[in-house]
Amino acid sequence: MDISNEQLLITVIQNIVMDTPGVSNLTENLTEQLSKSLLGIDSPNKGIKLGKDKRGMLIDIYVTVDYGENIPEVAWNIQEQVAKKLRRITNVNIGKIDIHVQGVNFKRIKKK
Repeated sequence: MDISNEQLLITVIQNIVMDTPGVSNLTENLTEQLSKSLLGIDSPNKGIKLGKDKRGMLIDIYVTVDYGENIPEVAWNIQEQVAKKLRRITNVNIGKIDIHVQGVNFKRIKKK
């Protein structure tokens, strides 16, 4: 996969994740945090890391979840939506999707 296709795929994944209920935002992974703090470089891949192995594409997604949400359920929904929509719009074989919950957003406390 070339760079332009990879960036397009990252943008598609970012949109899918942000449309998933319970997701507050995408967060930077460790490499992105270091690049930003040491070099002042913001990554356009915020929250998404792509790789590849013999099984297919490896996708790591880094998110913050809204307070009060069921974290395993939100993570499962992200995996399901990303896999389903990528299969529908691309011919990419998905090997694994890992969700990394980096924190909880307390600003969106649900009122009961």
